[in-house]
Amino acid sequence: MKLPVKRRASSFERRRAWAGLLFVSPFILGLILFFIKPLIDTVTYSFCTLQVNYETGFQTTFEGLRYYRQMFLQDPDFLLNMQTVLTDLLARVPTVIVFSVFAALLLNRQFRGRLFFRAVFFLPVVVMSGAVASLVRSDSTAMSMMGGSSGGVAALDMTVLNDLLSSTSLGSGFSNFLSTAVSSVVDISWVSGVQILLVLAGLQGISPSLYEAAKIEGASSWSEFWKITLPMCMPIIFLVVIYTIIDSFTETDNAIIKMISDQAFSNFQYSYASAVAVVYSLAVLIIIVLVTLLIGRRYILDR
Repeated sequence: MKLPVKRRASSFERRRAWAGLLFVSPFILGLILFFIKPLIDTVTYSFCTLQVNYETGFQTTFEGLRYYRQMFLQDPDFLLNMQTVLTDLLARVPTVIVFSVFAALLLNRQFRGRLFFRAVFFLPVVVMSGAVASLVRSDSTAMSMMGGSSGGVAALDMTVLNDLLSSTSLGSGFSNFLSTAVSSVVDISWVSGVQILLVLAGLQGISPSLYEAAKIEGASSWSEFWKITLPMCMPIIFLVVIYTIIDSFTETDNAIIKMISDQAFSNFQYSYASAVAVVYSLAVLIIIVLVTLLIGRRYILDR
């Protein structure tokens, strides 16, 4: 006896749903083990005094809001570091966005060697990702050669440039200005690889017929940018803004990240480090929500 068509379709949809759940189950398991559980533990430890005993393991004593009061009322370093992080964010995000859009517009043009320059812009992302970044950051010899910071490669390049400029007849003032300018460009390009590719993908998704119609109407290149390119790329630019904010907040040379690391692994103040991490995470979440409401609602959600 054959099943009705509706029952066969329903059975097929259930099998597809279970197959899909099976495929995403490793991700769900990893999310629970490596994100949700540590998040719950961090929030719990921020309200307790956590002591590590090598015989009995972890011991916790509930302290309420003690470490939060300490953070805001007794530790001036936290507010100073948070101010530094927010200042860096306000300076970095607009600069990276403008540079990424400008670079993507250049790389989207037809010229010889275009693929090579695209690879050059994305090369820092490949070099400083995963195991390579860990090796570079953990190798004290490499760090000392590269300037001792997350921008070590740029620092090494600037050392070579400074030596070259000092050997020329240029004045010291102009040499310092040129070195600073080149260093800033290198630093920005070093952290803009993903953003440039995202904007470039958005530019290539714009239909050429729009530009052809604009040319027929006599629109200038400047008008095409403001009337076609920028509005069509706003969803991608919004994504780039969110990515840049998260990337800025998770940099290893971030003042708050360093503070959390020092408190937890140098001073062994696990509970205080957990409280700082909770407040910092809430600050990041609030900023992302505000940006989403200000930008995403206008250019994406209302579409």
